[in-house]
Amino acid sequence: MAGVKVPLVAMHHAYVVTEKIEGIQNMPNVRDHDASVYLRLQGDALSVGGYESNPVFWEEVLNNFAFGLFNLDWDVFAQHIEGAINRVPVLEKTGIKSTVCGPESFTADHKPLLGEAPELRGFFLGCGFNSAGMMLGGGCGKELAHWIVHGHPEKDMFSYDIRRFHRFLTGNGRWIRERSHESYAKNYSIVFPYDEPLAGRNLRKDPLHEVLDYNYYGAYGHPAREEDAYRQLLSNEYTFDFPPHHNIIRNECLTCRNALAVFDMSYFGKFYLVGPEARKAADWLFTADIRKPPGTTVYTCMLNKHGGVESDLTVSTIDPGPQDSVLAPAFEGDGYYLAIGGAAAQYNWSHLRTVLQERQFQCQLIDQSEELGMISIQGPSSRTVLQEVLDVDLSNEAFPFSTHRLARAAGCTSMGNEQGELEILTQEDQFVALGITQTCWDDT
Repeated sequence: MAGVKVPLVAMHHAYVVTEKIEGIQNMPNVRDHDASVYLRLQGDALSVGGYESNPVFWEEVLNNFAFGLFNLDWDVFAQHIEGAINRVPVLEKTGIKSTVCGPESFTADHKPLLGEAPELRGFFLGCGFNSAGMMLGGGCGKELAHWIVHGHPEKDMFSYDIRRFHRFLTGNGRWIRERSHESYAKNYSIVFPYDEPLAGRNLRKDPLHEVLDYNYYGAYGHPAREEDAYRQLLSNEYTFDFPPHHNIIRNECLTCRNALAVFDMSYFGKFYLVGPEARKAADWLFTADIRKPPGTTVYTCMLNKHGGVESDLTVSTIDPGPQDSVLAPAFEGDGYYLAIGGAAAQYNWSHLRTVLQERQFQCQLIDQSEELGMISIQGPSSRTVLQEVLDVDLSNEAFPFSTHRLARAAGCTSMGNEQGELEILTQEDQFVALGITQTCWDDT
């Protein structure tokens, strides 16, 4: 109705209440992470529930449904009963007094969705509490009220902010379903430092995806690859100690320190701020002095109206392109290229757009994140290797620090800066990346 994408799914979520158990009073609540089950004291009985690996999705939510329940699917719920009996053996001889199975909303990272929708100013979300609404509702409600009245929450709520998700993913039903399923099933799992979600892969791909040596897709419709040891490799990473790949990363770090390394930074947000009042907007947004000539790159912070820091980024002053292109857009007035960390790119895009609207700056914000790739070449040998690939002089005199320019990389147009980063057109990026990485391997 409002055109807002809300990335959550509805599932059947259940618990049962046992008959009276003698001597259960004053016993503690129990959560068994191995069995993914909880036992909570309820008078002289126990309520038993959990997070099963095969939850039941509510495929069709009826418009007239409200405050209703479902019949409990015992085939699905039986795993919780087995786990509870293993922890409290007396339950095997205890009856079930009542069952409760109702709809609950779950999200891709098992965290609520709060804040202003990126698609529609003034439309605020407060949903997706993943069966933790009673626990989180009070604090989240207080922060959301402050958010609506004052334009921001009192506390750092980024991990709950709807803008933590990229807009490409919030409308992708497959990604939402797979990631929400995985988060639900792993809710009681031990959180290891290097644990990474496996669901929802291969949906948003950067230009280098096809040339990376990764070909394991063993779930969600992909045939399992029995010859791969990927599952075993992953399980070895589940540790609070140094994981097996620690020494590999150590060698990579030393190689970067002593020679060079190539980093795929294509997930970064890549925006253009252009127009008659682009400089005025940049002066309001950024802490550093960006009144620099074209070809200059400045590392700076981006602020909100209270003077708080929203992000750090690089701002490159650009000239209008003779022909409108991704690397050299045509515009009138001033122009800036913004490179922002990918994890908060959607959040920062929304912040930039909000500021431009509220302050009524006469300028345009253009998102080229999907059309541009970004490669970072770092290390003492980076200049030597890049010189073999680029058609410009990379000496300190010709290409000083904090500057950028358009160049040809392996025959393809790119924009590089003195820090060794290349922004390259998507359709050309694979070929450039192959040329650069092959040169790096040959030199190291």
